[in-house]
Amino acid sequence: MVKTWLAGAAALALTGCATIVNGTHQKIPIASTPAGAAVVIDEKFEGTTPTVASLRREDNHFVKITLTGYQPAEMSLHSEISGWVWWNILFGLIGIAVDASTGAAFKLTPEQLSVELEQQKVN
Repeated sequence: MVKTWLAGAAALALTGCATIVNGTHQKIPIASTPAGAAVVIDEKFEGTTPTVASLRREDNHFVKITLTGYQPAEMSLHSEISGWVWWNILFGLIGIAVDASTGAAFKLTPEQLSVELEQQKVN
């Protein structure tokens, strides 16, 4: 019993809070009006709206949403330090190192994307 508890405590001590809570990827819901628009993130097709993209937390991402007959919408997701990093400061430097190396120390903002596409003007 004590050995099991000690093994669990050691495992938690060697991991970061954000790695445990956040993971290395963040799910970003993406929607458009009208629905059915193509979603391209970092020049890779991710699906059509509405969709949920699973993106690496430590990277900035460029999102383009397109639908025939509508102006394309472009936006960015920015990586910033997650609030969970402060817990690592309380519990030790190993957690900070783990979270920083896995990317879990970051969060993407905004946490969801929703865009109203504008119809293209007919000349």
